[in-house]
Amino acid sequence: MAMRAPKPSVRAWKTSCRARPVNAPKAWPTPFPPPAAPDFLPAMSLKLMRWLHQRGLSRKRLKGGMLHGWFGDHLFNSHLWRLEREGVALAMLLGSLSALSPFFGFHLLIGCSLAMIFRANIPVTAALQFITNPATVIFYYPSAYLLGARILGEPAMRVDRFRETLRSQDLGAIWNMAGDVFWPLFLGCTVCGVAFGACCWALVLLLWPARPPSRPDRKFAGSETQQP
Repeated sequence: MAMRAPKPSVRAWKTSCRARPVNAPKAWPTPFPPPAAPDFLPAMSLKLMRWLHQRGLSRKRLKGGMLHGWFGDHLFNSHLWRLEREGVALAMLLGSLSALSPFFGFHLLIGCSLAMIFRANIPVTAALQFITNPATVIFYYPSAYLLGARILGEPAMRVDRFRETLRSQDLGAIWNMAGDVFWPLFLGCTVCGVAFGACCWALVLLLWPARPPSRPDRKFAGSETQQP
């Protein structure tokens, strides 16, 4: 005589139901794992913030300063200080355009203004303004001037004279020379800023993977009460 299998207890049946719910959501199909953010971002963000803090460009040191008086509390918007893909890419473009402009001494003001208008990352924009300094403008501005003069088809002045005037740091001589070289210099700096910024913008978008799209809400059978 064949023996019948014992009936499962009520406790085992409840445990099985809890382990396999009827209306459990299905797993979202992911044939490829979503791209993750670069691993170096937290360390790079910390180093960048420390570097800017040493130069008086952190949120703590900017409070009550000149930039705070001009831009108000909008300068400390948390969105403008987070390292995000779109914000950093836009900061590379706008920061390069302002840093390579001929308005030496006003780069930080121009860069922060553009960053707040277009919601770009302020730390990256501010860090790029140190590209042009008294040591680099001696070589950069004459090269940008030659480029602008070639585009406009105007005869260019001697580069050594341009460099000697910049090295002298004589404001009167620089002001007298500005009337002759401004438009070629402005055009050359604009071309260099747009070209360099566009390359940096494309490089950030290429190397920094985009955030995966959010999952849409899915309705499963039996999860809703049917209306009569």
